[in-house]
Amino acid sequence: MKTSIRFVGFDLDNTLYDQAQYMLSFFRDVADDLAPNHAKKREEIYASFVETWEERTSYYPKLFDEALEKSGLFDKGLLKDLVVRFRNHRPALTLFPGVQEMLELLAKHFTLFMITDGHHTSQQTKIDVLHLAPYFQEIMMTGKYGKDWSKPSLLAYRMVLQNLGGLPGEYLYVGDNPRCDFFGAKTVGMQTVQVLTQPFCRESMIPDDHAADRTIRNITELKNLLLY
Repeated sequence: MKTSIRFVGFDLDNTLYDQAQYMLSFFRDVADDLAPNHAKKREEIYASFVETWEERTSYYPKLFDEALEKSGLFDKGLLKDLVVRFRNHRPALTLFPGVQEMLELLAKHFTLFMITDGHHTSQQTKIDVLHLAPYFQEIMMTGKYGKDWSKPSLLAYRMVLQNLGGLPGEYLYVGDNPRCDFFGAKTVGMQTVQVLTQPFCRESMIPDDHAADRTIRNITELKNLLLY
């Protein structure tokens, strides 16, 4: 792997930073706003959102619906408002320890790219707040292109290959979620690595075509895998 890889790609959420920062910050803001208006204690509303998120993960499409129902606050207008607010939320975020130094080092030796799902407004905010853009030659936010582009679709991986060139076997893609991150990459011929962060670090019964070629426990182990 050390001699064949020329392009290194990354997922964003729970790969380069802890997505809990974004989610918990948003839940705090929601609880602060809803408690006075709905005669509900802030702690109860916050707990409802956190419990639903921990049970369902942020990938669950009905996360806000269930959290509002659990709080006894479900309303279609409020739900629509929360979706818009979530996309425009701008919290303070920090990378996992050592990630900035790792990216600085890898960018000297490899062409770096990113493929990330989610609404493009929120994903762009995360990239901006984390100051990630300077490290990446290609940033593919699938949300710009519609649901058909979301991982595990092959479309984003194929576009990266088209834009950056080279052979598929010269690419390595790093993510955290075996449900979506690795199938497309492997199908187009890229090598794959799963970093074992929450919430998928103990995922079991993953089909072979969805499992990464290798796993690492810490994202910064990638330096040793590629350079040393």
